[in-house]
Formats: sequence, structure tokens, C-alpha cells
Amino acid sequence: MTFIEMREAAVIACAMNAVKMLPDCPEKETCNMALLSLWANLPGSLRDALQNGELPKEVWE
Repeated sequence: MTFIEMREAAVIACAMNAVKMLPDCPEKETCNMALLSLWANLPGSLRDALQNGELPKEVWE
């Protein structure tokens, strides 16, 4: 996986966490569904690395 792919995955993960903190509103569900779709399209190895905290710290900076 490339640095850009790892960075994209980190952005999706951060956005998913941000949406969870939004107050309930009609747009929240739409945002969540779009992010889940992006998450589902990430390569499995990248999702696993993200969930296991295995991405380099440079990805988050």
C-alpha cells in the first residue's frame, strides 16, 4: 500500500469519527452512509492496518 492510500484511509477514519459526534440531523445519516461506502471500498489490508493501529505516524500528520 502506498503512502497516499494510507493517508486516504486515515482521512476516512477521521471523518467517520467526526460524523459520530454530530448532533442528530437528516444529513448525518447521508454522510455516514457515504463514508461507510468509501470505507468498504478500501483494500482489506489497508482497513486491517488502520483498525490495528499499524499505519505510520506520518500518515496522521
